[in-house]
Amino acid sequence: MTAPPSPLPLFDPEAVEKLRAVAGASDPGFVADVAQVFLEEATGLMQGIRDATAARDWKTASRSAHSVKSSSATLGLLRLSAACRALELSAHRGEGEEATVLAEQVFQEFEAVVPAVRAIR
Repeated sequence: MTAPPSPLPLFDPEAVEKLRAVAGASDPGFVADVAQVFLEEATGLMQGIRDATAARDWKTASRSAHSVKSSSATLGLLRLSAACRALELSAHRGEGEEATVLAEQVFQEFEAVVPAVRAIR
């Protein structure tokens, strides 16, 4: 079972503008720092999802997907967030075959957003 392509945009720049508004002029590097932390943490979580999926450890896969889902939504990474949500739910239900397919989609979406996240300044 392969997931259909998402109708969501890869990246919603309005989310970044909302973060800028929260930081205000007092911390112009705030959003870039958030993006850098996201890349560092999400890279580790991607490996955690990969390892958990290989080990059929659905609880860990679900938790890791949940973490990436939340942080990616904050940066406006809509397709990644949606893919993580689908993986989180499938893994939570212990649907191994589906969760494995969804994990691959999460990895693809993550790779697709890395350039956009690196460009956030």
